[in-house]
Amino acid sequence: GNGAAIGSGAASTADDVLTVCASARARRLSQRVAHLEADLSLLHQRKAQLERENEVLAAAAAQRTDLEVQLKDALAANASLEVQLSEILATNARLEAECSKHDEEAARRKQWEMQQAEIARSFGELQGVVSLLVRRLAVINSQHQRLADEKGAAEAAAAALRVELYKWQALRTSKVGSWTVSSAPIGGTGHNLAVSRSSATAGRSSSSGSFSFTLRHTPNC
Repeated sequence: GNGAAIGSGAASTADDVLTVCASARARRLSQRVAHLEADLSLLHQRKAQLERENEVLAAAAAQRTDLEVQLKDALAANASLEVQLSEILATNARLEAECSKHDEEAARRKQWEMQQAEIARSFGELQGVVSLLVRRLAVINSQHQRLADEKGAAEAAAAALRVELYKWQALRTSKVGSWTVSSAPIGGTGHNLAVSRSSATAGRSSSSGSFSFTLRHTPNC
């Protein structure tokens, strides 16, 4: 009877052990299931978070694409602006060259106007000098004409005088015997022959153009 009792006790102990083991295993499984459910919940949360992040990244990628397009457009616009700037600079340089050329032409025009004014002033002075010279030349011509007239009159008078001289010489030659010679006895050593010109008949006669002379012989004292 004791053996049976021991056997039944051992069997009950084994059942208890099995029950305890099963209970412990069930608790572990329950805990593991709870842990797995918690991990699964975390995984769902992580998945949702990743999906949201993926959406944000997709939106950012789309926005980046838009930004890249805008950047390309901005770069193209910048290149176009640079071309326009180059054209504007070239136009500005051309305009500056034209302005410089215009300034040079204006300076030359001003200098030319000053030269023209100086030429006009000099021409006015020259006209005054020419007018003065013309008047002076007229005076000189008048004087020259007067001198020519006087010269002609003098030449005519000289010709008339030469004619008169020729007449007088001819008359003197023809009247050599009309000279009066008076002589007297001379005492001393020599003779003094004096020729006197009659004061009454001195000079050229207006009617005959002849001269009258008296030849006197006077003694020495």
